[in-house]
Amino acid sequence: MSTYSNGILLFRFRDERLEVMLVHPGGPIWAKKDHGVWSTPKGLPEEHESPIDSAKR
Repeated sequence: MSTYSNGILLFRFRDERLEVMLVHPGGPIWAKKDHGVWSTPKGLPEEHESPIDSAKR
């Protein structure tokens, strides 16, 4: 069975430079592992929740 997650790429321009928001997975598995594990903020949808609502949460 497939699992889906929903997310939004948050960005802004500051001093004419593009900035994006990235997140790092938490917990002991990802501690001290920074290289290549950054991601966009996202989450798993709850039952009867639209993709955009779970992405905003």
